[in-house]
Amino acid sequence: MDLKLNDKVAVVTGSAGGLGFAVAQKLAEEKARVALLDIKADELQTA
Repeated sequence: MDLKLNDKVAVVTGSAGGLGFAVAQKLAEEKARVALLDIKADELQTA
């Protein structure tokens, strides 16, 4: 599916795991530039 997100910026909170991580992955697959944010900084490093 082409959502026309090429070079768009997406900020995903809660992206160290679960739903936030899945959303970030899909946005990246659609060629969006993704900023990952989470309160769990150590887990975010491995995401």
